[in-house]
Amino acid sequence: MERTIKVRFSQGVIKPLEKVEFSEGEEFTVTIHEIHEKPKKKFFREALKATDYLIDTDWIIDHFRGVELITKKLENIAPQGVAISVISLAEIYEGIFTSKDTAKS
Repeated sequence: MERTIKVRFSQGVIKPLEKVEFSEGEEFTVTIHEIHEKPKKKFFREALKATDYLIDTDWIIDHFRGVELITKKLENIAPQGVAISVISLAEIYEGIFTSKDTAKS
């Protein structure tokens, strides 16, 4: 049987972070993969550094509709980093899923 569980190394002992069922004295092999998690605040700071432009919903819609001027502008600024807000994403989803013609949206 092969199973992956999270463990913590504390005071010289590897301790499981979830319930494991083994018989006392049973031997098994452990493979260790280190987990390197960045703190969330640092992750978001790094993501913001890589983004110079925050695109509004109108630009996204115009791009999807094939407005050439907007598409060219987005292509030009993309190398500097382009992002959309969660609000813009929600507006796009709302527009698509509440449209009377979802195939066209």
